[in-house]
Parts: sequence; structure tokens; C-alpha cells
Amino acid sequence: MLIATNGPETCAAYVEPYKQKAADSFKRIEEVGKTHGITLKGTWVAWVAHTLYVVVDAPGGHAIQDFVGELEWPSWNTVVMHPVDTLPAVMESIKDL
Repeated sequence: MLIATNGPETCAAYVEPYKQKAADSFKRIEEVGKTHGITLKGTWVAWVAHTLYVVVDAPGGHAIQDFVGELEWPSWNTVVMHPVDTLPAVMESIKDL
């Protein structure tokens, strides 16, 4: 899971240069993902909290880093990666511990 946060000064909803960057990146998100072996699973926005949540299936952290870099997200966001799994998958993996 990717969590991208920004502040009011770089909010893509209100600040023109970032508005265009965001629009351009979201038009290309699936295409860029494919070039890095990434499949987009879902996106959510907590608009007033200036936070974007993106769930992807990726071969690894370096692919995700290259993906967000190509989309230029770090130029107006702080992007944090959290490896996550479904609860059923975790329950299956820990049942024999």
C-alpha cells in the first residue's frame, strides 16, 4: 500500500502546477504501472486530509519506487510504502506458528 500525503501548499486540488501534474500522472498510472510490473488494485482519497491511498500488486519495493518516481509523485507528496496482505492470507501464514 502506498500512502501519499501533501500539505495545502502542494495540494493538487487547488495549486495549479500540482493540479496538472496530478492529472497527468493519473492518466498514465496503469500504463506506467505495467512498465514496472505493477498492477493497480485500488485508490482512495481522504481529500481534506491531503492523503492518497493506493493499493498495488508489485514485484518489490524498488519497482514501486521507480513507479512513483516516474509519475513524479514525490515532487508534491511524501510517499510511504507499507507491505500489506489480506487478513485471510495472514491467518493462513501464521496458523502453524
